[in-house]
Amino acid sequence: MRIVSVLTIIFFLAGFARGAVDPPDLRCIAVQPNGDVVLTWIAPNDPANEFVEYVVGVSNSRNGTYTETSVANLATTTFTNTNSNATTNSEFYYVKTVYDDGSGNVEVSSDTFETMLPVISNKTDTTATITWNPQIVPNLPSNSGNYEVFRSIDGGPWVLVGTTPYGTETFTDTTFKVCSEDIAFKVETEDNSGCRSVSAVVEELFEDNTSPDIPIMDSVTVDTATGNLELSWQSSEAGDTDGYQILYYDLASSAWIIIDTVYGKANTTYIDSVASGSGGTQQYAIASFDTCYKGNPATANISAGSDAHQSIYLETFPDFCAEEVQLEWSQYQGWNDLQGYAIYYRLNNGPSVFLDSVPGSDSTYLHENVDVRQDYCYVIVGYATDRSKTSTSNIACPQSAASFQPNIHYLQRADVVNSDYVEIECLVDTSIFVNYYALERAIDSNGTFIEIARAPYGQSPILQFEDRTAQVNQTDYWYRVVMYDSCDFPISISNLAKTIYLNGTFDEQTYNAHLSWTAYIGWGVFGDSLDHYDLFRVADNAAGSMNQTLTTGDTLRNFEENTETYITEGNRICYIVRATNRDSLQVYSNRKCFKSNTKIWVPNAFKPTGIHNPEFKPTVAFGGFRQYRLQIFNRFGNLVFESTNIERGWDGTAQDGSAAQQGAYAYRITLVNQSGDEEVKMGSVILIR
Repeated sequence: MRIVSVLTIIFFLAGFARGAVDPPDLRCIAVQPNGDVVLTWIAPNDPANEFVEYVVGVSNSRNGTYTETSVANLATTTFTNTNSNATTNSEFYYVKTVYDDGSGNVEVSSDTFETMLPVISNKTDTTATITWNPQIVPNLPSNSGNYEVFRSIDGGPWVLVGTTPYGTETFTDTTFKVCSEDIAFKVETEDNSGCRSVSAVVEELFEDNTSPDIPIMDSVTVDTATGNLELSWQSSEAGDTDGYQILYYDLASSAWIIIDTVYGKANTTYIDSVASGSGGTQQYAIASFDTCYKGNPATANISAGSDAHQSIYLETFPDFCAEEVQLEWSQYQGWNDLQGYAIYYRLNNGPSVFLDSVPGSDSTYLHENVDVRQDYCYVIVGYATDRSKTSTSNIACPQSAASFQPNIHYLQRADVVNSDYVEIECLVDTSIFVNYYALERAIDSNGTFIEIARAPYGQSPILQFEDRTAQVNQTDYWYRVVMYDSCDFPISISNLAKTIYLNGTFDEQTYNAHLSWTAYIGWGVFGDSLDHYDLFRVADNAAGSMNQTLTTGDTLRNFEENTETYITEGNRICYIVRATNRDSLQVYSNRKCFKSNTKIWVPNAFKPTGIHNPEFKPTVAFGGFRQYRLQIFNRFGNLVFESTNIERGWDGTAQDGSAAQQGAYAYRITLVNQSGDEEVKMGSVILIR
C-alpha cells in the first residue's frame, strides 16, 4: 500500500508539472463605429510552454457555423474582426486556446459572447426606449454590473443619458426634444480589467409630428372702454408650444379665418382691435402651434381649433311714456356651465350699478321706473357656475328723451330790471312740438333748480319770462329753461345764465365806496361772448337816470372811489353795472346805494375855567339834521343839563345854577337826520375843576 501511494503521488506531480493550458478569459466585446468588432481577453498561463495558438470563432447565430481565425501569439489579448455585420445583426464570438500537452493538440474554449445590438421603440420627439441583448448570461463577475446608455443627436457628441443594471436591458430616454433630427444610441458596460464592451450604434430619424393640445378657451368679452373684443384662454400643456393662432368666424364668407398670431406659450390673451362688440356677436376659436418648423415652406405642427366662443350682443328699446327700457341680448356661446347674467347700468356716465341677475336661459329683461330724461347705458355680464369665467357684452345706451335736441335752445339774457325783478329771454326751436317750457332757478349752478314759471308751446322763436320773486338786491341767480314733451319728460335744457349782483361797502370815515360785482354768465355759445362791463353812478336820492360811466372792461369787476364830493346832506349815491356782449346785447345788475350818515365827535373831558375846552358840546359833521338833543346825567342818573340847540353846550353848571362837582358825567346825544333816521350816541365826560 505504501508503494502504490508513492507512485500515485509521483504520477500526479508529473502531470501537474506539464499542466493543461486554460482557455482565454474573454472579458469585452466592442462594436466599433465602422462596424469592426474588437474582442479583449486575458491570456492564460502556459507554465509548460504548451501553447500552440488562439482560435477566434465568429457566427451570425449562436448555434450556426462559426468561421475561425488563428492568432499565433500567446501574449495577444485583443482581436479585431473586420467586415462584420454587428451594426445590423448580433454576432457571436468565442476564443479557443490550442495547446499540445504531448498527446497532440487540445482545444479549450471561452464562453460565447454576443455583440450588443440596440433596438429603438416607443419613439417620439421627446422619448425613446432602447432595448438590447446582454453580451453573456450570466454576467461576468468582473463586470461592473451596470450598463451606460449614450446618445448623440444629429452627429453631435455622445452624451451619457442614464444607467441601468445588468440584467435590465432596456432604458427609456426622456431628456431630449427634437423637431426632425437623427438620434443615435449605444450601450456600454465596463470590466474591472479596464476594457469596455460597446454595443452597435442604432440611429433613427426622430420627428415631431404631434401638434400641441387643443387650447381651452376661457372667454370672449367686450372691452367696454374701447368696444374691442378681448380673448383669453388657458396655456397649452405641451412644453414645445410656440404660440397660438387666433381664428375668427367671418359671417360674410361663412368661414373661419386666421386673423393673427400670438407668440409665447404663456401669452394667453388677445385684443381684436378691428372687430367691434357693438356691431353684433363675434365668434372666435384658438389653435396652438409648436416650435417644430419643418418642410418647405417650414410649417409648425398646429392643433385643431378650440371650441368656438361667441360674444354677448346687447340691444335696448326704450319706451319714454311708460318709463321703461327693454333689454335683449344674444346668449353667450362656449361654456357648458353657463349659470346666469348680471345686469349693470350707468347713469349719466357715472359708475356702474348692479341692477339685477337672471338665469343663463334668459335673454331679455325689462327695466322699469326709468327716468328717461337721464342718459342710461347698460351692460350684461355672463358668468359660469363657479364665476371664474365671465364675459361682458357691449355697452348699449338707449336714446333718452333728452336726446331729441332742438336746433336752438338758448337762454340769451337774464336781466335785472329796475333793481326789482329778473327778465329772462330764451330763443327756442318752433319746429319741435313741446308740451310746455319751464323756467327754473337756483342759487348755485350745482344746486337744486326749482320751477319758477311755465310757458305753453307757441310759434314765437323768442320766449320771455319774469321772475318777480327773486331777491335781486341780496344775491345773484342761475336760470335755465327746460323743454317738456308730450310724456311730460324734459327733452332739452338750455344753457345756464347767471345775473349780475352788485355789492359794496362804504367807509363813513373816509367816504370811500368800494364796489364789486359777480360775472354775468350765459354768453359765448354762438360767439356772442362778453365784450365789456360799464359801471354807472346815480347821484340823486331817487331812481334817477345813470349820468356817468365810471369804468369799463371785460375782466375788471371791482371799483373804488371817494364820494365826499358827490354826497350831499342826507342824500344817497347809487351805482349800477351793465354788461354788453359782442352782439351788443345788454343786461343790468341790481342797484347798490350808500347814504350819508351824520358824524358826531365828542370830547372826553373839559375844564370850565380852561382856555381851550371850557364847554362840553359835540361837533356834528357830514350831513344836516332835523332834531338835536344833548342830555347830561350825574352818577346817580339824575339829569344835570339838557339842550336842543347844538350851539349851546354844558359849561359845568347844574340845573339850580350851582357849579357841578368835579368828576365823571354821562351824556346822551340824540340826532334825527334829513332822511328821518334817529341816531343815538352815549358815553361819559370828565369835568375838571
